[in-house]
Amino acid sequence: MPDPPEEALEHLDYTFENMYTYSHLNYLSFNVTAGFVYTFKNGMQWTVEGSYSDLDDRTGYVFGSESGSLLVVRSGVQIDF
Repeated sequence: MPDPPEEALEHLDYTFENMYTYSHLNYLSFNVTAGFVYTFKNGMQWTVEGSYSDLDDRTGYVFGSESGSLLVVRSGVQIDF
């Protein structure tokens, strides 16, 4: 364990007079999902689905710019018996 700091941290007195500026968010969000199912004759199905999301953070107040995108591709097999 590291030694405790020699100087104690003093209480910082924050005010909330400008707190309303933290909620002025400006972003653009885009989501699209598509998929298909192929059914075989023997009661088996193959599924594929893709989902794309994009976020453009135009303000970046508290945590900086949180812009980015996400692509998710899912596939599965279902067997009915």
